[in-house]
Amino acid sequence: MARKIWNAVLILINILGLICLIYYAVMYFMHDSSVPHPDAMLPMRKWEIGGSALTLGFVPLCIANILACIFVGRERIKLRFRLLFLLPCTICLITVVHFWVSSLLPYEPSASSKPVVKVKLDQSLPKPPNEITYGIIYDDGGMETIDEAFESDGTLCYTADAFYFESKIVGDHLENTVKGTKVTDIYGTEIAPPEDIREILEVVAESVPHDIIKTRVFKSKSSYFVSVQLNVNWQSPNDFYQYDASTKRLNLLYSWDGVDVLDVMAQ
Repeated sequence: MARKIWNAVLILINILGLICLIYYAVMYFMHDSSVPHPDAMLPMRKWEIGGSALTLGFVPLCIANILACIFVGRERIKLRFRLLFLLPCTICLITVVHFWVSSLLPYEPSASSKPVVKVKLDQSLPKPPNEITYGIIYDDGGMETIDEAFESDGTLCYTADAFYFESKIVGDHLENTVKGTKVTDIYGTEIAPPEDIREILEVVAESVPHDIIKTRVFKSKSSYFVSVQLNVNWQSPNDFYQYDASTKRLNLLYSWDGVDVLDVMAQ
């Protein structure tokens, strides 16, 4: 009786593991670059969530599969058939290896990738600027580093420092509100923000649940891009958004740590 209960528990655990494997593997291989939780401490795209979940679940799944292979039906089922219990952890291993190899390799845009914006970056924070790099961010969430510099033509930039926002703890989360009345334009002059820029900064305050160090709003052609530097524990993340004026929403394009966005050019 005890052996039957043990086998039933092993089979149930393996079925649950198989369901989780299918769910997160589909999430990973669909390569959906949307960010379901952009305000999380570590915002991830859906395909990254799938790959990370499979990474964390590989060892428990492997243990469950091995135990099932050893104990379930060992007196009635031949070993070569019981080895099929190891198929899920094998598929999980292959997927996890693919996830980490593709994550560590330099990004290469696919034929369907569309460039969204060129960016000029200072990658030496908090040190003085001396590591300037350039890149192109694509609609699938990837960024390609480029060698050639660019000078944006007609891009406007407005900077709001930490004093523009006021943060306070409400319940169990942090809320930001706008308290400043001045921003710095591209020439370093303090001005009252234009109506469209003020509206974007209000959306930033409403959408970002972390202490804001600095926000830059870029207007390139007819597109708006927003760089938000945050104070999160020991990190200095910079979340880079495209602002959708029709829905008044910030759509996360890319995230860095210890990087400042100096200039952009919409594509």
